[in-house]
Amino acid sequence: MFVFFYIAIIIISGLIISVLEENTLVGITGTISTVGNIGPGLGHIIGPLGSYDSLKNFSKIILTLDMYIGRLELIPFLVLFQKDLWHIKN
Repeated sequence: MFVFFYIAIIIISGLIISVLEENTLVGITGTISTVGNIGPGLGHIIGPLGSYDSLKNFSKIILTLDMYIGRLELIPFLVLFQKDLWHIKN
């Protein structure tokens, strides 16, 4: 399940950013680099000499959420959506 959710987040975020930025390389490598916390992506826009500054604001929001998901790891992030976590048991 861990691998499934990891790949699902990469595919969904990558597709959204690819459509927004009209650049598949930016969408896929930007998402992989933020979810995996592995550094810069590929290409001249977000590559080693580039910056995320030229991306649209909504793309930056998605990539920021991807960074949080990657930093927290997927299992604790998914646990936040379990209803049993938010109920106080007596």
